[in-house]
Amino acid sequence: MTSSDVEPAEESAANVPHDTRASTLQKVLVFTGIVLGLGVLTAGVAFMVAGRPGIEVAAWATGLCLPPGWLVFLVEPYYRHPREAVYGSLLVSMVRLGCVMAGVLALKAWRPDLPKWVFAACLAVLYMGSLLVETREVLQGLSLRKPRA
Repeated sequence: MTSSDVEPAEESAANVPHDTRASTLQKVLVFTGIVLGLGVLTAGVAFMVAGRPGIEVAAWATGLCLPPGWLVFLVEPYYRHPREAVYGSLLVSMVRLGCVMAGVLALKAWRPDLPKWVFAACLAVLYMGSLLVETREVLQGLSLRKPRA
């Protein structure tokens, strides 16, 4: 029996290979770059609509969308097995929504003078954009099987 005949052992949560860590870092960097770029675009539009407060709300919206996205890529290698993927997805979705909601409530309490509808628009664009990038990056890393006929 040669080493090529032996099937690789399943990855455990404590034993994530080095190449997976490098891949995770690359995904985090791509995600961060795209979301920051989208944040700059929304800041430009928000500035044209609301002036200087528009830039601030776009920065807050960007800041609320980045950490949950980073968490997705840090948790994803531990939930690659199909049976565990549902739990990982549920965990990350709840944390993402919780972070954003907590940030929205905190910003409403601390800075009630900021334009709420501009903030909501920036947050909607950045939240959906970050979800799109996360989904694309995570699906690229999965080995999806073709459906059986």
